[in-house]
Amino acid sequence: MYAGKTRGVKEDQLPMEGVKNATIQWLISEKEGAKGFAMRLVTLKKGGVIPLHVHPQIHEQYILKGRGVLFTKDSEKELEPGDFAFVDSNEAHGMKNMGDEDFEIICCMNF
Repeated sequence: MYAGKTRGVKEDQLPMEGVKNATIQWLISEKEGAKGFAMRLVTLKKGGVIPLHVHPQIHEQYILKGRGVLFTKDSEKELEPGDFAFVDSNEAHGMKNMGDEDFEIICCMNF
């Protein structure tokens, strides 16, 4: 078993070209013994953007705090606390913070 507190997890800048005001904390990963999935806390600060990008991993997202938008090439979906979203493998997607407070997302992904 593994348990922890988010305040004890290192917060890194999201390592992707074009990202603005976004951080990531790896809460559960292979390092903690997870097999096949990871859980991350992604935070987009005020004005934060994760640009349109593609990768083979799927995402399951749950919104904890703030207000933002999940977007694809063709659509946008506004999200707020209690909302959830699924992004399929190789589906182009991005996110942006639409409010004044942090937009916090639990993001589970396969690897």
